[in-house]
Amino acid sequence: MELSRRTFLKSTLVGGVGVSALGFDLTPVYAQTQSLKIARASETRSTCPYCSVSCGVIIYALGDKAKTMIVSELPYEPADPTVDSQMVTLKSSGADLFYNITTPKFGAQAIKKAAELGWKPVQILDINATPVSQTLVPAGLDNAKGIISVNYGKDPLDPQWADDEGMKRYKAFMAKYAPGEDPNSGIATYGYSTAALLVQILKQCGDDLTRANIMKQATNIKGYAADLALPGMTVSTTPDDWRINKQFQMMKFDGQRWVLFGPILTDEINTN
Repeated sequence: MELSRRTFLKSTLVGGVGVSALGFDLTPVYAQTQSLKIARASETRSTCPYCSVSCGVIIYALGDKAKTMIVSELPYEPADPTVDSQMVTLKSSGADLFYNITTPKFGAQAIKKAAELGWKPVQILDINATPVSQTLVPAGLDNAKGIISVNYGKDPLDPQWADDEGMKRYKAFMAKYAPGEDPNSGIATYGYSTAALLVQILKQCGDDLTRANIMKQATNIKGYAADLALPGMTVSTTPDDWRINKQFQMMKFDGQRWVLFGPILTDEINTN
């Protein structure tokens, strides 16, 4: 499977994954995700469709098997007003699993249109379209109920983080330095987390702010726990592995908030 910024919307008919539309029995999914090397797939690297930073997360693609498992796949242009026509076509494919790889605006449109069409496949939402305020609220919270995704960060709208010290620091920062911005925005949380990581790297540099030392410290981060990282998740890099996001946890939207489930999944693959 080739990933590009324009190949976002994907409707997939999957056999053997073990996700049931009624009750979402995800035990078989746990079994497969414990080992990130999936037997039916070949290894490739991802490029984030949201920012294209190529953070290097390793994914497993179906290769030639995609011809028999993916029944329809449609792109959209960022300048398109809607993806309604694509959703009509995808529904007609008869797929029972819809992999929605989009940015928030089009993710919301896709979720809402699927509900309007009465199409009820198992829906998997790309991580970049998971912010509740930017995607699920515009889509309609009821329409988004049952959607599955993954994440590595805390959602400011989730009440379970109301007393979290990291979340308090984030909200205090936003109130002081960016009072005109929406603190619930995924762009804001991402920006804050990225800036905080840079601060950590600069602290490690001490008084030596040469390019060589900055690069040395950026590739020698050890167990950095970000304010907005999910509990148990840390950042570590090495000279041979620059990747920041190597841990995720699965989650399901219950109509009000994302509910985390299952273990933390860590990509331990050697990138050499």
